[in-house]
Parts: sequence; structure tokens; C-alpha cells
Amino acid sequence: MTESQRGKASMPKDYSLEKTPANKQRRPQYARDDAWTRAFLLRAQVAYVATHWDEQPFLHPTLYWYDPGQQKIFFTLIVWGESALIVNVMPRYVWR
Repeated sequence: MTESQRGKASMPKDYSLEKTPANKQRRPQYARDDAWTRAFLLRAQVAYVATHWDEQPFLHPTLYWYDPGQQKIFFTLIVWGESALIVNVMPRYVWR
């Protein structure tokens, strides 16, 4: 890449909600159907749960069990620490 091309490299993606709605698949070629998702949930062993406290994001690895009959996911959770605090203080972010 030449010096003049470097300055004209692709611009950063505009992630504003007006340009890219949050509920729109950003990469449609990676979309999967329900059958694929259920099979994935049955074979995977660890889930990463994203939460936040004010402006601080957290990513929590956790074990889970998927019940295909009820189509429910059950997470394991420790009784203390960041995960438990966020779940108890901000329950709207957690499926129960």
C-alpha cells in the first residue's frame, strides 16, 4: 500500500443506530436458522454472558444446560462476585 493509498483506506464503519439498526443482522451471510441454533446449544459447553454496570462492560464465561423440550437455557452462577451482584441488582438483564 502506497502512502497516498494509506490515507484513503476504508473509513471506519458507522455504527450509529440511524445507519445500522440494532435489530438488523449486520452480516446476513452468517445468519443461522433455529435448527442450527438448537444443535449448537446442545453441543456447546460454555456460554459468555455480557452484562454491564453503569458504563463498565463485563463478559462472564459460565457453564449452562439447554433443555430442548422446554427450549430453555439454564446458567450456572456463583453466589458472590460481579456476576451475582449484577444479577441481583439489575435483574432486567437476566432471563429467569
